[in-house]
Amino acid sequence: RFTSDEYRQSIYKSAAVKNGVVVLLPHVNGSAQCSMVQVEGDNAIQEGLISVKGVGVKVAEEIERRAPFEDEDDFVDRVPKRIASSRVVNALRSVGALEFNTKRYYRSIKNYNSALYARNSRIW
Repeated sequence: RFTSDEYRQSIYKSAAVKNGVVVLLPHVNGSAQCSMVQVEGDNAIQEGLISVKGVGVKVAEEIERRAPFEDEDDFVDRVPKRIASSRVVNALRSVGALEFNTKRYYRSIKNYNSALYARNSRIW
């Protein structure tokens, strides 16, 4: 189900969540690579856009260069179709990377972190 790197990352993310670190979903206003960020004074791991299947490194870096975006329409207007094809936009939409409603985005993060916490609980 996982390649070895994906499996290892899954374990690291689960361990981080169990130690109180929030793992943020990828977002077009975030970074291309995975990074540590501060959210309301707490450390969090921001998953990069390259973690989205169908989004390559060059595309993710170009999106990061053009950020920040106000909403999905602003993203579509400012990122050329040769960079963000309909396939890329659909991939971003499917993981919530184009969610600009803060309440919905945070709910998705809460559900994701709960799943990470539960996913590998049998390992520990």
